[in-house]
Amino acid sequence: MTRPLRRAHRSIWLALAAALPTLLAAGLALRPPQATDERIMDRITFRLPDGTEMVADSRELWGIAVDAPDPLIYWAAEAGGGAGRGTGGPPHDAQFVGALARGRQAALSLPRSGGYLFLYSLGHREVLARAPTPKEMP
Repeated sequence: MTRPLRRAHRSIWLALAAALPTLLAAGLALRPPQATDERIMDRITFRLPDGTEMVADSRELWGIAVDAPDPLIYWAAEAGGGAGRGTGGPPHDAQFVGALARGRQAALSLPRSGGYLFLYSLGHREVLARAPTPKEMP
């Protein structure tokens, strides 16, 4: 009784050893390509309390710091604290604005015009970059 079960077990494993890599390669080959539009990927729309909207490029604001995993955006009226890399958290009076999601066009509401935006990494527990709030275009 044991020998027939061993034969069946061996043949099943040989069939799986041949089928699984083939199925994996076919699945990867048939997967549709991911379309990314670089122009939209780095755009952020800021909504001011008076209803106006400003569009800014996140790379112009923070540089390569936007490549950090899941950065959070804080707004503060003054630039004190969190002035650069390795300075701990954002200022104590900073307000959470939203998360910078890669691959999607972000739309964030600011509490007031003016002030500074801080890019904070929760994983590293530090401010990655700071930038003044983009000015409204006339």
